[in-house]
Amino acid sequence: MKKSLFLLSTALILSTSALFSTPVLPPAIRPFAVEGLQQERAIPAHSFIYISSKYALEMIEIFDDQGNLYEKIPLQATTYYALDIRKWPLGVYTVKVTNNISTLKRKILKVR
Repeated sequence: MKKSLFLLSTALILSTSALFSTPVLPPAIRPFAVEGLQQERAIPAHSFIYISSKYALEMIEIFDDQGNLYEKIPLQATTYYALDIRKWPLGVYTVKVTNNISTLKRKILKVR
């Protein structure tokens, strides 16, 4: 099976305070490899997820743990977005971010 390594030149989700950023990564954060159906751990967050990209963001889609579309946010000509998750029910969500170069998905665990 072919391994793919997504070097995050366009995006990265960090805990409660960030999603997308690559110029300087803290030592604890490493690019990840995806092989087959490897499980991805959900990143805990409770208030905001900050999204930034080198390239213009086009769409943010949020899916619940059963894969149903929970929220869809179309964007135009912005490289930064603060996603307010304070009103979301507790649970696991998948955040899918699309810019004009690529798409990235990350799991978020909404906590108190």
